Amino acid sequence: MIARMKFIKIAAPVSKLETVVDEYVSKYEIQIENTVAEIDKISNLVIHNEPNPYKESLNRANQMTENMKTEGVNVTCSLPDKDEAVRIIEEFENRLSELGAGRNEVLAVFNKKKELLDNILPYSSIHYDLHKIRAFRFIKYRFGRIAKDYYKKLNDFASEDMCSIFCECSIDAEYVWGIYFAPAAEIENIDAIYSEMNFERIEINGDYDGMIDEAAQKLKNEVVQLENDLKKENDRLEKYVNDNSEKLLAARKSIEIACRNYDLRKQFAFSKTGDTEYFIMCGWMLQDEADKLEDELSGDKYITVITEEEHKGPFGGAPIKLKNPKLLRPFEMLIKMYGLPDYREFDPTWFVAISYTIIFGMMFGDVGQGLCLAVAGFLIYKFKKMDLAAIIGVAGIFSTIFGFLFGSIFGYEDIIDPLWLRPAESMADLPFVGKMNTVFAYAIALGMALILVMMVFNIVNAVRAKEFKEVLFDYNGVCGLIFYGAVVACVVLFMTGHTLPGVAVLVVMFVVPLVLIILKEPLMAVVFKHAESMPKEWGVFAVQVFFEMFEILLSYFSNTLSFVRIGGFAVSHASMMAVVLMLAGAENGGMGNLLVIIIGNILVCGLEGLIVGIQVMRLEYYEMFSRFYRGGGREFKPYNEG
Repeated sequence: MIARMKFIKIAAPVSKLETVVDEYVSKYEIQIENTVAEIDKISNLVIHNEPNPYKESLNRANQMTENMKTEGVNVTCSLPDKDEAVRIIEEFENRLSELGAGRNEVLAVFNKKKELLDNILPYSSIHYDLHKIRAFRFIKYRFGRIAKDYYKKLNDFASEDMCSIFCECSIDAEYVWGIYFAPAAEIENIDAIYSEMNFERIEINGDYDGMIDEAAQKLKNEVVQLENDLKKENDRLEKYVNDNSEKLLAARKSIEIACRNYDLRKQFAFSKTGDTEYFIMCGWMLQDEADKLEDELSGDKYITVITEEEHKGPFGGAPIKLKNPKLLRPFEMLIKMYGLPDYREFDPTWFVAISYTIIFGMMFGDVGQGLCLAVAGFLIYKFKKMDLAAIIGVAGIFSTIFGFLFGSIFGYEDIIDPLWLRPAESMADLPFVGKMNTVFAYAIALGMALILVMMVFNIVNAVRAKEFKEVLFDYNGVCGLIFYGAVVACVVLFMTGHTLPGVAVLVVMFVVPLVLIILKEPLMAVVFKHAESMPKEWGVFAVQVFFEMFEILLSYFSNTLSFVRIGGFAVSHASMMAVVLMLAGAENGGMGNLLVIIIGNILVCGLEGLIVGIQVMRLEYYEMFSRFYRGGGREFKPYNEG
């Protein structure tokens, strides 16, 4: 059903603004509307343009919590007021800055020492003073590494007159690490040769003391100590975050609310009378909540509250909030896909829930596959909360029911006896038509019944909308109901062997309603005395009437035949499973190839289930909704939702 709404307007001095919003309005669901646009009869209204003072604090809180592990943290403490929340965020930010500064200081030293260690470690097998190497006057040196392939070429290329010595220090999976020495006078030529061999030079600066191996060991010890210091700093930072995360999240939540409430002022209107500045706000609320809010504010003489049950503003009428039992809520998804109902329409969720699942079950009747759909759908809904999964689960239950009625379980037709009929075998002998599949006949009968129900729904919606022309003369209104109802009655009487009514009755039931439908516009012009609505050229009007009559009759016929697909899919399901059983070698009884049976059932269940689901939705939207449902409603979106 559609929840009843009230349009509420609140006016008070600006000094009362925070009290009204924070203490009263924020407790309820309310869709705030643009007051200046809604109240166009009051002059000198201005809007609020001041920046939000809580925006910066909220951004800082979001930045601090962005990298925090807050998934499992529940805010159980009470929310601080907004001023206290700002103080908490500033305090948290300052403390994080202090702890982060200490950590970054240790991290900078650690990174420097680690870099020195990484550079010198490959040469730690050398027991020689690096400062002495650096003090050589006539011999130059180069630390670096060379790929193994090029190292072999270097050894093959090198000769005694190359004037260079390469000291191998260490080897890993890809490189040989070492130092080469050369006379200072030949260093440029030697560098060129090593460069040709892709020797990668590594700079070893003067930050090392003593022997190379001793310097490497000393750096190892320093790096280990710095790792421990860094861990302590990280632990201090993590402990502070863990101990205060709930407090920070509570402050952030409080600032979010304050920020959101302050942003509401952009939707308010402000006006000044004498020395007093007033604000006006308006929006839509649930009827019960609007009455409660009105009672709460009635005790304050400075606050004026006005409520309206009927309001039409520049953004339309009342927004739509669907309120259905828990079992029906997943089916609201199908309604929203088509469009929410208008406020004056009735909510068709209950009808969709019933018709969709019954038609699905009739088109996809199988005990085994229906149970699989039901179990899978409800499990997915339980863990993922997907509305579509719940719909599949309920549809699976009806598939199981029709499976018993059709005597089909995983495609086997000889395990259980049908409680009703077998779709592929049952035939009916109908007058004029002859032999016809029984399921097809029932599908057409169901379609005719549903079309009649849709016409009743259309009449109800038209009465609610006070569109009396549609109530009486529309082809889905009273005249259409009488005409199509007479057709259905005559078809039923003829097929069951009963006598048809007399010619006079048939004329009244067939011709009169159809004529009234076709002459809808001239008749309404006469009734309401709108001469301008009368046809100007009767010849053109006659041609138009002919084609309209043809279109109306064709739509009745095509819409009715469209329901034949219900029987078609019921028969095709049995046929498809017969093919699976044939491939498995079980067409004459027995289990057959179990693997083929399982794969065949999975394919049929998935593919046909998808197609049937789409076809049922098509019947709902095109053959049923199009006859009575206008949609066009806008969703109710409270400002404090979520």
